[in-house]
Formats: sequence, structure tokens, C-alpha cells
Amino acid sequence: MRILTFNVQNDEGDPRRTGLINRELRRLAPDVVALQEVRFPGQLQQLLAGTGLTATHQQQVLPNSPDEYGGTAVATKWPHTVEEVSESEPGARFHWWTLTVVTSNDLRIVAPTTPWEPDAAAARESQARRIRGSGRTIVAGDLNATPGSASIRLIRKIFVDAWERAGSGPGDTWTAGRIDYVFVSPDLEVTAARRIGTAPVDGVRLSDHYGVLADVNHVEERGGGAA
Repeated sequence: MRILTFNVQNDEGDPRRTGLINRELRRLAPDVVALQEVRFPGQLQQLLAGTGLTATHQQQVLPNSPDEYGGTAVATKWPHTVEEVSESEPGARFHWWTLTVVTSNDLRIVAPTTPWEPDAAAARESQARRIRGSGRTIVAGDLNATPGSASIRLIRKIFVDAWERAGSGPGDTWTAGRIDYVFVSPDLEVTAARRIGTAPVDGVRLSDHYGVLADVNHVEERGGGAA
């Protein structure tokens, strides 16, 4: 199973970016994708055209959520349903929300949308405390925090950091360091992790972030094929 998280930087900059990201998605053929800062509906449809992926965007479940930079979407190879949408308390200084979907083959995908502000660490920690796994679970997204931060340490108490397990080097995904992650539950074995978008495509940088691509197997299926 192949998992990708990618902050696509909405529709800023070179207008060719969306089509080039779509081309990369079709080439990489992920089974699960978490996208951040994606416009809905037009850009999301363009990004996923021809990929065979079905998506749920935050605007479909949180129609009043801010959309200044675009929103978070989860796309899967298998049909999925929304299991839960959790949010920060009304009136909170920093707004966050977490979308959880479950696929037809009982895979749970958790996509947190975290506040980006440097002084929002306590809000990110509060959000992280509510992330739980039951059965095969993936947590993926731009979490706006480096590996040593409190919010990431909390998630790592429950889930395996795909980059830490199978990546090479620091794996920085943005100017602030490594802030984009794929985490998996312990019953999933990470076999590979790498960044995408590190080199321009047709002379165009795909985003201001690098994506993270992870390949995983179910632990019980070692030697028997991918999950």
C-alpha cells in the first residue's frame, strides 16, 4: 500500500503546477493521499483526474471552515466514509480540525489540519492528544511542527513515524524543517519512505513543500503481498 501526503500550496504561482502535480500522482499511483491547501472543488478535481482516487474535502464536512489557503482533503483508492470530524472549541484563538475516514477495507485515515502560527504549539498539542487509532490507521498531513515538538512526540507514542523508520537523512519538507508526516499504526510495516517534489518538473517547482511518500505492508502479511 502506498501513502502520500502533500501540501500543494493551493493555486498560487505558476498555473501549470496543478496539472504537473496530477501527472505525478498518476505516475506514483498512491492508494491513500492526504492533500493540504487544496481549493475545492475545481483544483481538487483537477489534481485527482485519472488517478482512480475518491476524495472528501473539508469543505464538504465543515462548510464554514476557513478557506483562505484552501483546505485539507483525503483521497483513497477504495470507497470511504467519514467517521469523525473533530474541531477546536468554539471561540478558540487557534482553530484546528481533524478529519477521519474509514475505507471499505477497514483502513482508518486521520488527516489533521493544524494551526500554522508559531505561537500555536499548545493548540497543536491539544489536537494531537485527541488522535487515536483503532485497527489499521494512518495519520498524514502537514502538521506544522518539527519532530521534537510536543504535538509530534504525542503522536509518536501511538504511531510509527514512516520517515524515521525508512527514510534517509533529515527529510526536511519545508524551510522550517520536517513538518509533513506519514504515521502508521504498529500493525503496518513501513518498507520505504521518500520525499517527492524535490526536483522541478518541466522546470516548475511543484509546491513550497515537499511531499512524503511511504510504502507499507500489513505486519501479518510479510511475504504474502502488500496490504
